[in-house]
Amino acid sequence: MDFQLLCSHMNNNSLSGQIPPELSRLPSLVHMLLDNNNLSGYLPPELAQLPKLLIIQLDNNNFSGSSIPPSYGNITTLLKLSLRNCSLEGPAPDVSGIPQLGYLDVSWNQLTGPIPSGQLASNITTIDFSHNRLNGSIPASFSSLPNLQRLSLDNNNLDGSVPSDVWRNIDFSGNRSLILDFQNNALTNLSNPLTPPANVTIMLSGNPVCQSQNQLNIAQYCQSTPEVNPGGGSIDNSSLCAPCATDLPLESVLKAPNPCSCGVPLYVDYRLKSPGFWDILFPMKRSFRSTCRRGSFSTRTSWKLPLSCGKKAQGSR
Repeated sequence: MDFQLLCSHMNNNSLSGQIPPELSRLPSLVHMLLDNNNLSGYLPPELAQLPKLLIIQLDNNNFSGSSIPPSYGNITTLLKLSLRNCSLEGPAPDVSGIPQLGYLDVSWNQLTGPIPSGQLASNITTIDFSHNRLNGSIPASFSSLPNLQRLSLDNNNLDGSVPSDVWRNIDFSGNRSLILDFQNNALTNLSNPLTPPANVTIMLSGNPVCQSQNQLNIAQYCQSTPEVNPGGGSIDNSSLCAPCATDLPLESVLKAPNPCSCGVPLYVDYRLKSPGFWDILFPMKRSFRSTCRRGSFSTRTSWKLPLSCGKKAQGSR
C-alpha cells in the first residue's frame, strides 16, 4: 500500500526536540503545523525541497540560536509562513521569490538587520515583522501591494521617514481597510503629509516624529495602543484581519491557508425525491456532511471546506 502524508497537524501538544529533516522526504506534504509545542534545535533547510508545501506554521516554539534558512524564500508553492515567537535570530527572511505568499508573520523574535526590500506577492494580506531588532528604513515596496490589510513593523529600530503612500494601490471599495502599526521605532519625519483614506489606521506612538511640532495632524496618529502577548496559543486571526468587503456576499475563511481570505459561500442542494430517503439520511447527517467535504468540492482546494448547516426543505414534485 502506498501511504502518502498530506498534512502534519501536530500543533498544541507537548512535542519536544528537533524537527526531523527527514520530513522533506514526504513529497505530498502540504501543511506543516507544529505550533504551540516545545520544539527546539534548528529549522531544517531541507523543508524547502517539499514540492507541494503550502503552509509552514511553527509559532510559539523555542529555536534559540537558530536562524530562518534562506532556502525558505525559494518555496514557490508557499501560501503562509508563520514563525511567531520562536526565539529566532539572524536576518529577516527574503520571501520576494514566493509568488503566491498571502501571510507572513515572523514577529516576537530577535531578527536583526534591514527588512528585505524585494517586491512581495501581490496577493499578500498580512505582514508582521513586529517585536524584533530590525533597523534601516521601511521599504518602498510595501506601497505596491493591492491586497494588503495589515502591516505590523512596531517595536523595532526602524528609522527614516514614515511612508505616506502604502495605500495608494489598494481598492477600498466595500469596507476594505488597512492597519499600519509603526509604533516604538526611531522614525523621525514624514516623507509627505499624511492624508490617508478613512479606511486606513496609522499608529506612530513611541517614535520621535510624534514630538515634532511642525508636523500637521500628527497627534491623531500618536495615541498608544495595548500590546498583544505572543504566548497563550496561536493568535486569533480574526483580530488581525480586516473585515470582508460588503460589495460582494463575502465571508471570512479563517481555516484557509491564508487566514485573511474571504470567499463567497457555496450552496449545494441535494434533491431526494422519495420521502423515505430523508428518514434514512437524517440519523446519519454527520457522516453525510463528512462525505460532502471529501467529495468533488474539496478536491479543488488545499483545505477542507466547512459545512456549516444543513436543513430539510420542501421540494418540487
